[in-house]
Amino acid sequence: MRPRICVAIPAYTINQTLKTLKRIGSPDLVEIRFDYRKEEIPPQTVRHETETPLIATNRARGQGGYAVEDEVSRVRLVAEACDAGFEYGDVELSSGILCTALQRIREAGSTSIVSHHDHTRTPPASELECKHDVAKKAGADIVKLVGAVQGYQDNLQYLEYLSRHPGNVSFGMGANGTLSRIMSPLVGGAFTYASAEHGMESASGQLTLVEMLCLYKAMGVRI
Repeated sequence: MRPRICVAIPAYTINQTLKTLKRIGSPDLVEIRFDYRKEEIPPQTVRHETETPLIATNRARGQGGYAVEDEVSRVRLVAEACDAGFEYGDVELSSGILCTALQRIREAGSTSIVSHHDHTRTPPASELECKHDVAKKAGADIVKLVGAVQGYQDNLQYLEYLSRHPGNVSFGMGANGTLSRIMSPLVGGAFTYASAEHGMESASGQLTLVEMLCLYKAMGVRI
């Protein structure tokens, strides 16, 4: 199975975002993290810069993001990006307007990602299953479940989850979670995440796109 890699771009300014899009090479997807922005970043401008499929994310503070808007405005930006042609919209499972958000994403013709990030631990399998079921019942096209890895054995929780539910996204954060970041798309994950370059990581444990490609090549994986 060919692994798909999404490069996450912390979008601080429009110029920085567009310059990063030009120099990142050829990932399978690009995530625009609107919650990092220090100025207005028009989704239409970003969409016109690349033909690579785009994920719109405006991550809530409670989920490790930096969004400062109220919940309605925060989620509205994701929906507006989908209206502008972004292929995916990422909304947190904890959002109080999740069903409304997913409806807006569907109406735009985009694919919904319902995400949950646990920054303190790796949830047990039963909890991952519960969150998966809740997200799917809400209408998620793709479920993204991520947690903090304390020991290498924690990686197995995410990989086993994907073996049960292929086509979703799951891996561990932190230095010890890099293993599941690499392996997740090889055991059924829809894609994994990388940074554009060192210093632009949007989460701990992220490797750069170049590093990920080199690792897959060394493993004999078709890329």
